[in-house]
Amino acid sequence: LADDLYPLSPMQQGMLFHTLTAPGSGVYVTQLAWTFGGAVDMTAFRRTWEAVIQRQPSLRTSFVAEDADQPLQWVHPEATLPWEEHDWRGADEAEQQSRFETLVSEDRARGFDLRTPPLLRLTVIRTDERTWRILWTLHHLIVDGWSLGLLFQELFTTYEQVRSG
Repeated sequence: LADDLYPLSPMQQGMLFHTLTAPGSGVYVTQLAWTFGGAVDMTAFRRTWEAVIQRQPSLRTSFVAEDADQPLQWVHPEATLPWEEHDWRGADEAEQQSRFETLVSEDRARGFDLRTPPLLRLTVIRTDERTWRILWTLHHLIVDGWSLGLLFQELFTTYEQVRSG
């Protein structure tokens, strides 16, 4: 069942076309990476992402292009966060950097099945006792540059709410 079905904007139609004609190219796959130091509650961080996905329809959106008169955005009632964790604490800094570059490249090429939400995933790497590296991979079809800042604002606010119960 769909919560909602919407036509695509002209910009989304173009992105969808290029994505479908160049599978595995990483076209319109966006990746953001950052490092957390100090006391980060990764359980709360994961629950934060799950809560935001449930609140934001665009993060539960898939795209239907085959067998449709026009491509449609399908907002699903729920979506499960793809979450991967690695522990690289035993590797030196150069090895960690090399592994990370490989991970970023492979993750980008993996792309997304546009029919299955969410069109984002998180990879969390523990690099030492108090340091975490995050890779957020998403498809540009669901988040544009204008909404990225608002999404981060919501994530930080929700994280504080989750941590404080």
